[in-house]
Amino acid sequence: MKLNFATILLILLFFSCEEKIDISLNQSEKKYLIVNGIVTNENIPKEIKLSFSVSNLNEIPENVSGAQVFISNGDTTYTLYEDISAAGLYKTDKNFIGVINKKYSLKIIYNQTEYTAETQMIPVSHFKNAKYTLDSAKNLYNISYIASNFSTTESAMFEIKLDWSNIEGYTDLPYNENHATLYFYTLKTLDVNEIFSPAKEIIYFPGGTQIFEKKYSLNTEHEKFIRSILMETEWNGGLFDVAEGNIYTNLNNGALGFFGASSVVFSNFIAE
Repeated sequence: MKLNFATILLILLFFSCEEKIDISLNQSEKKYLIVNGIVTNENIPKEIKLSFSVSNLNEIPENVSGAQVFISNGDTTYTLYEDISAAGLYKTDKNFIGVINKKYSLKIIYNQTEYTAETQMIPVSHFKNAKYTLDSAKNLYNISYIASNFSTTESAMFEIKLDWSNIEGYTDLPYNENHATLYFYTLKTLDVNEIFSPAKEIIYFPGGTQIFEKKYSLNTEHEKFIRSILMETEWNGGLFDVAEGNIYTNLNNGALGFFGASSVVFSNFIAE
């Protein structure tokens, strides 16, 4: 069967028509307690961030004040106090160092409800510094390699902090224009929606930028939490997308988020 040009054009116009559809989202009015905090082997105060869940995209979470927060290692219980300058941020009043293979528990008492979680710190291996590449057209650098996305032996989180605020021409810029924080993950699972995930934004920075790199160990539960987050964020919208699901948590009584314990190794260097 032969189709003339007019017929083909009519078919294309028919299938290219768009109709506006207003989708009514099923939003829950219930607010859930969101918990975020990691015990590390760094000699620093430990922090727990508490907030409420939100039901709209880009909505700013409400911080949770007035909670009682405790961290225990089985031998000692540490009380965390709310930071008077940052609502919802709870800190220990002194430094303590997390210990590898030790178990840690979190207890939060808020609005007559007790929320708890348990986790264990596992070791982390050392790493080679991140690689960066010069974009000759921009005369700026970008991070080109951190670590493999997949490993059969170890799961880890990499935190990269970039600071070029002391470089001439960038000193007077707002903080978010001369600093950046990037996160990368190595997991023991390999998902097709990860392989075909959407492209990431490339962060460019000038020569002389200070690079601070940390590697965090992830136990099995922590890896499961990270993977469920990635499924709903960075890997979402790719060629092989998946149905939305619940984020994994180790907290009880309806609280969301994760309480982790990670051993950390770090390095700092300058992009030259």
